[in-house]
Amino acid sequence: MLFHLHIPKTGGTSLKHIVKQNYQNIAEVYRPPIKKTLTKISNHNYDCVIGHMRYGAHEYFKPNKYHYITLLRNPIDRVISEYYFIARRPQHENYHLYKHLSLEEYASLPILQNMQSQFLLGYHAHQNLTIADLKIIKERINSGEITAGITEEFEKSLTLFSTKFNWKVKMNVVLNKNNMRPINSTIPPVQIATIKRHNLIDLELYSYVKKYLKKE
Repeated sequence: MLFHLHIPKTGGTSLKHIVKQNYQNIAEVYRPPIKKTLTKISNHNYDCVIGHMRYGAHEYFKPNKYHYITLLRNPIDRVISEYYFIARRPQHENYHLYKHLSLEEYASLPILQNMQSQFLLGYHAHQNLTIADLKIIKERINSGEITAGITEEFEKSLTLFSTKFNWKVKMNVVLNKNNMRPINSTIPPVQIATIKRHNLIDLELYSYVKKYLKKE
């Protein structure tokens, strides 16, 4: 059973198109409450579950075998992209929650700090992640329980997924791009520094997976 952990603003929608080409019985879990939805569908015999869920989703289904896949993005780019994606779309479900926040204030929200690591650590993750938590994630990657790719190296990541899971890619996939965000060079260094400070574990994880991908 495959679980596609779609971390927001990492290219997960593009990866989802490929996943849906290769699996028949798929559930998509995006809207909260995620845990309640997983409980509701846990009696179904799915081949794949896709969505904004975290590691640990397999515990609801208890399959004999399971694997997780995900894409990781440069944490600084991910936060900036997500902020402007929400801030410039009044129709977004979270717009009214965050519309009054600056980029620095948004990046400082505890729920958003090291978000990618939180996804791979699971539902029991606490917000102040440490190197010990990073070690757990690395062990899951090294064991093959989690296969992680890199957004900025999408084609190479797709080759990794296709080889491991025997996928057939039936069409060219172009990553979705947020053209409504400014380029990083125009963002004040103090704001970049704030994002870095709140995503140190994510930065370490991203670097580790990038190096891991080069070995494959």
